[in-house]
Amino acid sequence: MLCHLRLRQLNILFLLLETLSVKLNQRLVSLFWSIWKHHNLRVWDNVTEVRVVVVERANNLVSDIQFDNVDFETDSKLTCDAFHATRDDYSEFG
Repeated sequence: MLCHLRLRQLNILFLLLETLSVKLNQRLVSLFWSIWKHHNLRVWDNVTEVRVVVVERANNLVSDIQFDNVDFETDSKLTCDAFHATRDDYSEFG
């Protein structure tokens, strides 16, 4: 059941990415990254940030990095497909 829920959430996310403009995709992905960075800072470094810092970091990322040659939707799907293809891959470490 949980797997189906995650797949549904991923499908909704990819649908959103398909319907948004390139600029909005860039902002959304940058915001996701900044939220993840916020989470890691809180968990690993015990740093608390206010929301405006998280949003500002995402905005700065979009303006500082050239995303012209990046296809977020394709890259995300390729990553997700690769992850799911190897989820039952048992290695000597597993």
